[in-house]
Amino acid sequence: MSTRAIVEVVDSTNEKWKIYVHGDGYPEWLEVRLETFIKKAKESDPKVTGNYQTCYGNIFGTNVALEPSRFATGLIAYLFNEGNSSVYLTHRDPLKEKDTDIEYLYQVFLDGEGEITLIVTDLVRRNVQRTNGMEEKK
Repeated sequence: MSTRAIVEVVDSTNEKWKIYVHGDGYPEWLEVRLETFIKKAKESDPKVTGNYQTCYGNIFGTNVALEPSRFATGLIAYLFNEGNSSVYLTHRDPLKEKDTDIEYLYQVFLDGEGEITLIVTDLVRRNVQRTNGMEEKK
């Protein structure tokens, strides 16, 4: 059975892009890749680093750490390259679905200055939440 997840990318104006991950949505796979993608996005976005040589010839380009649309499309390409071909944009909101099959919600907040926060919520237990890899009770 697949572990389904939604990655929601939000900026400071509340613009949202959602990505449906059909399989490998568990934290040991997806959270690790999200943290790696976030790190690489921040290191290679020239508007964050000031180095415009870093954005050419890779999936990380200008504004990937600043704009949800660019972050989301770059993340889809990255996850596909990591071996997950069942990843695509969605309008689904597992918090509003009565009987959801989504097990994890990953929320990525972009502050517009290059700071990125990741929150992971286990929707099955609904009482466990991790923020940037730290577990805490809701």
